[in-house]
Amino acid sequence: MPGKVEGIWYTQKKKAEMFQNVRILMSRPNGKLYFPNYEFTNNAIDRKLYFQFLTIMSEYNDVTGTKTPKIYHEKGKHDDIVNALALSCTYFSVKGKVNRKPLIRGYNYTQ
Repeated sequence: MPGKVEGIWYTQKKKAEMFQNVRILMSRPNGKLYFPNYEFTNNAIDRKLYFQFLTIMSEYNDVTGTKTPKIYHEKGKHDDIVNALALSCTYFSVKGKVNRKPLIRGYNYTQ
């Protein structure tokens, strides 16, 4: 992919924004981002992605009064593939007025 590489500071706020962006992209009716159905693809990465999504949690810290949720995974589980997806989706951020066309399209398995 041509272009420049930009670094990102991985803070709780940035992580919450990235996961909010993924949620919006996946819930749009025109389908910018499709969730793979690992049962039909028979792909190990799709399976890991699905189960990693199930372990993602968020909570608000009432002590500090912050409005930014803490995004984390269950103890003993992994979130590396889900985080990679969330990070790559920042290119298609729903904030701003840039409408980018996806270079990679996800799966859309329907029956």
